[in-house]
Amino acid sequence: MRHEGRRRPTNSERAQLEYAILSVVLEQGAATTDDAHALYELPKGVDQRYWGAASAGLVARGLLRRVGEAHSRRVVAHGRRIGLFIAPNVARARRRLTTLAAIAARRSETLLTLFETTNTTSGTADAAPLAHVKGQCS
Repeated sequence: MRHEGRRRPTNSERAQLEYAILSVVLEQGAATTDDAHALYELPKGVDQRYWGAASAGLVARGLLRRVGEAHSRRVVAHGRRIGLFIAPNVARARRRLTTLAAIAARRSETLLTLFETTNTTSGTADAAPLAHVKGQCS
């Protein structure tokens, strides 16, 4: 099978994945998972389909709303349609970011080495721990 040998993300990896998606949506107002791909990279061996699972989970919890579609810009996605998301309740989404950062920090199997500053549009700085930032993967 094509996805044989791929594993599910750990709780820490899932928290970092959701953090990347939510932070990009909050920063840009509306975003796709392609935008989050530019910020965060799942570790080798983790099934890439969890990008969709993570965004679907955020929609199910009411943290994101799908408002349209866009063609993926990533070469490996071959221009398929992907969701365009917004955060219907910004305050609630920001509270979730704080929780996700705590989960990622508490359960991380590797040292969190990079802190991205997000939420620059509102003038506050939230530390965004991302262990696997594009170009920084081990």
